[in-house]
Amino acid sequence: MKDLPYLYALDIETTGLNPWKNHVTTISIYSPQASIVLEDTNEKRLLNNIQEWLCSQPKGLMCSWNGAIFDFPWLQARMKVNQVSCKFILELDPTIVPKYPPLPGFKGGYSVVVVDKDEIQHTHIDTAFSYQAWSEKNGIHWGLKPVAKANGIKIIEVDRTKMDKLTIPERMSYNLSDVVATWELTYRLLNKKDTNLPT
Repeated sequence: MKDLPYLYALDIETTGLNPWKNHVTTISIYSPQASIVLEDTNEKRLLNNIQEWLCSQPKGLMCSWNGAIFDFPWLQARMKVNQVSCKFILELDPTIVPKYPPLPGFKGGYSVVVVDKDEIQHTHIDTAFSYQAWSEKNGIHWGLKPVAKANGIKIIEVDRTKMDKLTIPERMSYNLSDVVATWELTYRLLNKKDTNLPT
């Protein structure tokens, strides 16, 4: 972290599980230095705005929970559908073994970099996989919310089958809660703030 002081966490909310048919509704990026939560019914504008914001920030490390399999492939697919120039460059990574079947049109887990003007702006770490063995060892369900709660991090929980019933402010708060928890878990992991964390 000394050579890469900026750590950003990203999380998205969608209307379903097929990136070629469903839409992105909400995107959050969080760091203590700067954060943003975007919600827009105009998906093309939403995708353009989040990329523009991200590339305006200092270079750093992006973290996500299962983003190598879900968030970044999803964003890339939606950018293709919306004819948005995608700054997220994905490369299939055979060392990332998906917990669930890959998204339609994708083959597994991906390494990710954010590129703007032919220059890498941000690299990526999928925090979920750093906590997989730790979760199994401690008898904790391997998911963001159980892992966050087991580490004393407050996180909003909702019935995922009723996401469409949330108001826009409720959905934005839920999304922000996930991204802040992801950031905190990653920060603790990288800085080894807790001896009980994965090694």
